[in-house]
Amino acid sequence: MPDVDLPQIVAKQSWLAQSAALAATTIFTPTADGLFRVSAYIEVSVGSNRGPSAQMTWTDDHAAQNNSGLIGGVDTAGNWTINGNYATRAFRATNGNPIKIATTINAGSGTYDLYVVIEQLW
Repeated sequence: MPDVDLPQIVAKQSWLAQSAALAATTIFTPTADGLFRVSAYIEVSVGSNRGPSAQMTWTDDHAAQNNSGLIGGVDTAGNWTINGNYATRAFRATNGNPIKIATTINAGSGTYDLYVVIEQLW
């Protein structure tokens, strides 16, 4: 049988029934440089016009990085306006530098749920 390296889940987190923005929260801190993949899904409550969007920050070999439009963005009619309600993205992160998730929201009513998984690919 061939030697097969499968991605390993190194972190997963859900934030349920959120009605406010999520401050930058460390979801994982690598113990070695590597290639990672984030998968994220956000959903809003029925009738919500809250408009959540998620951001991710990390540090690669060159500098701190910020993906300000990872997912989200709902207008007042409930239509997704940025990248929809899900995303999967690969990125390189360095040893000892935290990977953080945050959200911003528009004024309005309703709640949102955010689900995030980080996998180490290499």
